[in-house]
Amino acid sequence: MQLLPADINYIENYQQFRNDIALEDLNIHQIQTVLTMLLRKEKYYDGFMAHYIEDGTILQLLLRLNKIITSI
Repeated sequence: MQLLPADINYIENYQQFRNDIALEDLNIHQIQTVLTMLLRKEKYYDGFMAHYIEDGTILQLLLRLNKIITSI
């Protein structure tokens, strides 16, 4: 299985769907975008990822990704 590469256009891509789609409805490319954004922001804001781990966002993204992968 191939890992998701970083989304080099994550800022523009995130702007396109950020307010329109719930986490449980994201497709694999949107998950890639969100994960890239979270990882990049951690570089500038210590604890950024910790917040999204604690509030369950990362878990929801990983569960959604697992659901997509197992359905393929």
